[in-house]
Amino acid sequence: MNPIRRVMFCVCCISGLLLAHTAATPVGATCSCPPRPAPYAAVADSHLVFAGRVTQISQPLPQLRLQRMPPYLSFDIPPHAPLRVRFEVTEQWRGRVPAIIEITTARFYSSCGVPFQINAEYLVYGYYNGAGDLMTHRCSRTSELALAAEDRLLLGRGAPPLQSREPATLLIWLVVSAITGITLIIAAWRRFRSVS
Repeated sequence: MNPIRRVMFCVCCISGLLLAHTAATPVGATCSCPPRPAPYAAVADSHLVFAGRVTQISQPLPQLRLQRMPPYLSFDIPPHAPLRVRFEVTEQWRGRVPAIIEITTARFYSSCGVPFQINAEYLVYGYYNGAGDLMTHRCSRTSELALAAEDRLLLGRGAPPLQSREPATLLIWLVVSAITGITLIIAAWRRFRSVS
């Protein structure tokens, strides 16, 4: 075989192997986390820390998106759209956590998403992102409550979550306020009329 052909054959084989390896590895396929912070540092860095049970996991909805290459329109779920996870909070340690709270996480484990399961209990370290959404990720100390013994030892007993006002309580408050306001207006009008 001609030496030039041999070199060309080797270059083609190596290029083919590199191309096959690159095509087999998805873009952004790994979540690289620094060493986990100590529990006290994680509490200080987070906006909310709470324990709760997952009651609902909502997948993102498909969206109509414009693209620069064919097909120019696509109707699918954007790759970085997060999951929305609803919790029934049992204890809180940092922040003002309501009894029911929703938090987001990446959809994929490879994108540092936390693999939440319905009805499982978790200790959650939550952070507000730039858009104001509460989120968590696998690089935080968020974990199943049964596996968070070190954190629970440091945190101690938590406070109960904030209770939201019941609609009936709010309605009663509005009715009483309206009656009080009307009574004051009538009393002021009678006084003004009697003075005139």
